[in-house]
Amino acid sequence: MTPPDAVVAEFGESPYSFFHVLRDGHPNPNLDRRRMVAVWSDEFARAPWWSEWGPSAELALVTDNGEYVFEVDGGTLLWSPRDDLYEVYGLALPDFLRRVRSLDTEIIPDDL
Repeated sequence: MTPPDAVVAEFGESPYSFFHVLRDGHPNPNLDRRRMVAVWSDEFARAPWWSEWGPSAELALVTDNGEYVFEVDGGTLLWSPRDDLYEVYGLALPDFLRRVRSLDTEIIPDDL
């Protein structure tokens, strides 16, 4: 999995001013990965993708719209809990962020 500091080094704390890098112990509780996993773990376990992807899922980013981005074996999973919609891309997290504006997605806004 990609270390958060590596993501920040390449893309900054808030890539495209839409994604936000989660880190353990972040001073903002909404960006503290450990806290977010604890708060949302029951919700994650009920997600439609959990049975297939949950064991390998590492929470990495949150969006301005409340979607979550996980690194999973073989790629990146984007989940909108509001719509219960998820998309999996065969891209490592850095590659996902590099290409996100050109991906065909129902979750990320067109004007990113």
